[in-house]
Amino acid sequence: MATRCSPPVASSRGAASSKAPLAPRPIFLGGGSNAGDGYANPHGDAWAHPMGMFLAQVHAGPVYRLLGAKDLGTVTFPPIETTVDSGNLAFRQHSGGHTPAPNWPAFLDFAGKYLRSAKLSQ
Repeated sequence: MATRCSPPVASSRGAASSKAPLAPRPIFLGGGSNAGDGYANPHGDAWAHPMGMFLAQVHAGPVYRLLGAKDLGTVTFPPIETTVDSGNLAFRQHSGGHTPAPNWPAFLDFAGKYLRSAKLSQ
């Protein structure tokens, strides 16, 4: 007898619960434009649901604050090409399609706040 499973439901709360256990570790989420699906229209990333990714960061914020870390710092979806990275959570949406490449400079700036070069033992 086959077991039927319900299809997944898009929920920022579900995504947030997958981010909250990572607190207070730094998390950078980024995506492309809502203009297209990334396939039929290669200039978009709408199927990845950038607004949902942003809301996941927003809803993980209370756990970060509870543990003494900084949250995203806003609940307002930022304009495209705007990096929000004042806390341990960060978000950026670029104007391109389904690729992380345009977000790399912002990610490296964010990661640079937490990564330090190792000292060589002598």
